[in-house]
Amino acid sequence: MKAYRFITNDDTSDFCHRVTEALSKGWALHGDPQYAFDEKNGGMRCGQAVTKDTDETYSRDLKLGILRSRMQKNRMCVNLSIIYVSFARDFSSK
Repeated sequence: MKAYRFITNDDTSDFCHRVTEALSKGWALHGDPQYAFDEKNGGMRCGQAVTKDTDETYSRDLKLGILRSRMQKNRMCVNLSIIYVSFARDFSSK
């Protein structure tokens, strides 16, 4: 499944931090950033779409912000395999 999020915030460093955090969690930029005047609040607003490929099955209840990418899941499986092999080796040598 390809997950999609649209991150928005006021034109402050908080917006950049939110996008940077998403990128660090495996999300990819999708399209150009958006910038518009918010008449109601009297300030500029920023927006950026991000996407992520994941093995999850879509559900409306899905928490998009915490999805793991396929690469992250594969890395977790490899790390768990290494831990298991190390544990088994240490245990069998006693």
